[in-house]
Amino acid sequence: METASKDKQEVEEHIHRLKSYLTRQMCVDLIEYITIDKYQGKKVPRDIHIYYKLIDKPLTDRKNALVK
Repeated sequence: METASKDKQEVEEHIHRLKSYLTRQMCVDLIEYITIDKYQGKKVPRDIHIYYKLIDKPLTDRKNALVK
């Protein structure tokens, strides 16, 4: 439980810092797409993958991005 609380606090701090530097338009310009791993229950955290333009290889078919 302590680890989950710490993880949540770290995520909130990261988001707070990003909001102070990035605008919505900057995010739209930088992020190609985002995928989230399949939900496997409350006790299993899901990974969030952010793919950036010009850095990561884009998907050719985004409809299949959620299928892993």
